[in-house]
Amino acid sequence: MSEISEKVEMTEVEIPVLVLGGSLVGLSAGLFLADCGVPCIVIEKHLGSSPHPRAIGYTEHTMEFFRHAGLGDLIPHQKPGMRLRRVRATSLFGQWFEESSWSGKPNAPKLAHFSPCTGAAIAQDKLEPLLRTRASQLGCDIRQKTTLLEFKQNDGNVEATVRDEIAGHSYKIKAQYMIAADGAKSSTREALGIERIGRGYIQTLSSLLFECPEADSLLSKGVSQFDIDQPDLRAFMTTYNDGRWAIMFRDNVERTSGELLEAAQRAVGLSEAQIKPIAFGNWDLAALICETYSKGRVFLAGDAAHCLPPTRGGYGANTGIDDVHNLAWKLKFVIDGKASPSLLDTYSDERQPIGWLRHQQTFARPDYASVSQGIAKDEEILDDAGMELGQLHLSSSVCGADETTTLAKRPDLWKGQPGVRAPHAWIMRSEMRISTIDLFDKKFVLLSECEDWSKAVDAARVKFEINVDFFLVGKDIVFDQELEFQEKFGVGPFGASLVRPDGLVGWRAKEREGDPSNALNATLSQILFPE
Repeated sequence: MSEISEKVEMTEVEIPVLVLGGSLVGLSAGLFLADCGVPCIVIEKHLGSSPHPRAIGYTEHTMEFFRHAGLGDLIPHQKPGMRLRRVRATSLFGQWFEESSWSGKPNAPKLAHFSPCTGAAIAQDKLEPLLRTRASQLGCDIRQKTTLLEFKQNDGNVEATVRDEIAGHSYKIKAQYMIAADGAKSSTREALGIERIGRGYIQTLSSLLFECPEADSLLSKGVSQFDIDQPDLRAFMTTYNDGRWAIMFRDNVERTSGELLEAAQRAVGLSEAQIKPIAFGNWDLAALICETYSKGRVFLAGDAAHCLPPTRGGYGANTGIDDVHNLAWKLKFVIDGKASPSLLDTYSDERQPIGWLRHQQTFARPDYASVSQGIAKDEEILDDAGMELGQLHLSSSVCGADETTTLAKRPDLWKGQPGVRAPHAWIMRSEMRISTIDLFDKKFVLLSECEDWSKAVDAARVKFEINVDFFLVGKDIVFDQELEFQEKFGVGPFGASLVRPDGLVGWRAKEREGDPSNALNATLSQILFPE
């Protein structure tokens, strides 16, 4: 299927969801919506991907999302236990000094204990075609070289006027909702008048994307990131693991393209090294988080909602992908009439605090402490596994969460608390070894060791007219250890855990109290029709 939809002259198109922006986050939104069965159009003003990709690292959590959407086998995964290593050096071929740590907690448990997936290192311009193809296969209509001219919203829809730059004509798209993933300089955010908070502008970086076969020979040492430290040259250099390297200059020196090449040669540190330039770029390093992620029928996602500096924690693109995964199922339920529009308010309630948490964690850590201006001076550096797989989401569609605790901690310490990603454990189902994570995909799922909850699920399916899966622990699914389900999900032998379609624990009954059907119905009413 062509990546660009053929379009005919028309004055108006109607679609449930319009996605503005066809880069990583916008394409992920289209992918997740299409995977949920929501018709959507993604418009992107450019053709193809940026010639100077930025994102490269994708976390275990992101890979879980892509695994559910059918991309798991198409994206090259990192080896289990592999970690990103960075050293300070005079140059790649010069003297290497200390190796720096992102969190300062080198002995933390490996993420492999908490996820069935490993992370992935793939350049943005290599991943985006995979997203386009898969989203298109699922029914997403992707329209490149299409520019948003204006939009307006009312109580019933969002009406966008767009221009097909290839055909040279304008037309209207009328959508029930719009997701704006239109980048850090989002015109949508400006039009909505949404304010931002945070550290703000830091500096403008110049960068060079290049090939250097000689530099590739160093990768066998296991280090892929370098802080270049010379008296008159400060830069950051990394590889995309595909023969391409990028160098970003931090010294605020204006350079011509020739001077950039000369500086890159010095950073490599080998006079005979052949540096082949691919692309030059300039971009603003900044950190700003929107005070709210939505207004009316328009939702901000990705850099439009939270502009964060590149980090070893993957707080940029991964945060945006997490945003739209949180939003997709909610749009599905509301559009299908299975939930009230108030469910959509929980998107900002749940995701904006996560964006701010990642802002603060960025500046609490050594990589950006020197430019923090004290904005995160009182912040505790939280566990890496917690920041990736143990974030707490609080909203009226999470029932029974402890709102007095930290927003992130190691996944196993949560013990299945509502508002946190449901725990990973290896289980047997129908003679197949899978992860519990594989159970939680686009449906509500109830787990219990008590068969009485099965009737409650049957009644809920009828009452709410939705799909709810029930798994009887010990029969339908079997954990490796006898009490593993109780320990990881924090319930007793007669209790139950309800997992939302996005994989977050929405509620749990530690023990059976009263009629299971009444308890489950009340919970689903609260989640789907929050007040």
